[in-house]
Amino acid sequence: MGDYALHKIQVAFEEISQNIDRSPIGLLFAYPIGWWMRINALSKAPRDSYSKALASKLTMDTTARESLTQGIYLPTDEKEALYKLEYAFKVSRKADGIASKVKAEVKAGKLQKGSVNLYDEALEQDIISNEEYTLIKQAQELKIETIRVDDFTMEDYLKRK
Repeated sequence: MGDYALHKIQVAFEEISQNIDRSPIGLLFAYPIGWWMRINALSKAPRDSYSKALASKLTMDTTARESLTQGIYLPTDEKEALYKLEYAFKVSRKADGIASKVKAEVKAGKLQKGSVNLYDEALEQDIISNEEYTLIKQAQELKIETIRVDDFTMEDYLKRK
């Protein structure tokens, strides 16, 4: 976060130096001082690896995620969207291990890559148990339900206006 903030300050300084009028003082800020600020930067833009690491922490059930979501209202009504989202998150995290196990068997050549019925085949070959199969199917259904959006025709949309 510090790199991001310092980079924004650096960009602001550069923009200020470029926006000063073209008087002798303005030219001094625009060129020699502006040049000096660019070669003597406070900070560079944050690396993409930082964003990737942060996204990884937020999509795993970790203490970092818990500390960020602490105090956020989580509904208990199953019909509310935030409840569904959080529930799908928790079920998906539980199913991650099962998906990894099946993926390893695909790499080993025991299961066909890209199969539509991959988890059915894994169950038939006793790679996963009935409980694991139920959990992975539930996670898939919840993911689809969570990302589903309203579907309506253009006529329906125009009638709503």
